Amino acid sequence: MSLRTFISAPGRMTERERLLHLSAAQELKLHAAKHDARLMITEPEIDIEGFDFTISSEFESLYVQSKGTLKKGGKKSWNIRAALLKPSFYNRDLMPDLDGLKVGGYAIGATGGVLLHIIDEAAAEAGCLQISYRYLDIYWLVGVASGVAGLPLIARQRALELLRIIREADDEESVKLNITDFAKLRSLSALANFRLHIGGLSNWASGCHTHCDLAELRDPDDHFLFWQGVRDLLHLS
Repeated sequence: MSLRTFISAPGRMTERERLLHLSAAQELKLHAAKHDARLMITEPEIDIEGFDFTISSEFESLYVQSKGTLKKGGKKSWNIRAALLKPSFYNRDLMPDLDGLKVGGYAIGATGGVLLHIIDEAAAEAGCLQISYRYLDIYWLVGVASGVAGLPLIARQRALELLRIIREADDEESVKLNITDFAKLRSLSALANFRLHIGGLSNWASGCHTHCDLAELRDPDDHFLFWQGVRDLLHLS
């Protein structure tokens, strides 16, 4: 069996997910080692709680739902548990307002994220596992909606739509995310930087520090935009 056949075979899904996890874990561990950081990554479990594994460093941790797809002809949307994306009890009061109410509402969430593994079929045909990554969490959606990410109006309006859906969803309900909703990472090290501060500080969460209601769609002041170090780790287009 070729690698190309393996990555698309329906009966090899569990093995394929395991391979993707190991590949991502290696990249994250190498990034942490280069920056003299200790990174712990749990083994993936059955995602009955809406996430597959956790990563943590020092006193920061992140719940991660992992999804895989093919670069061409693969899935383009996924149902994700709303509670994973909602802010945690400790973060919800730090969130901005949307329509006069707090983003995420007042239910207890995980402030978790969704990591998308995109497999290049052409590389697999040549026997190479080549993966690009996209990522989404509440901070990204707020950053897009608030204008901090510098994306066009249509992206900001879509982010507002998703934030409203997430807030109104019951904890056990799912939210449908499209591939275009995700941030495009230049490398997986961006995830460790944004959420665990490994490799440098970032203002990933600073889009939440707006003083106006997100529904107003105001343009943010320049000093609130994502720092250049953050922008360098993303494909913002």
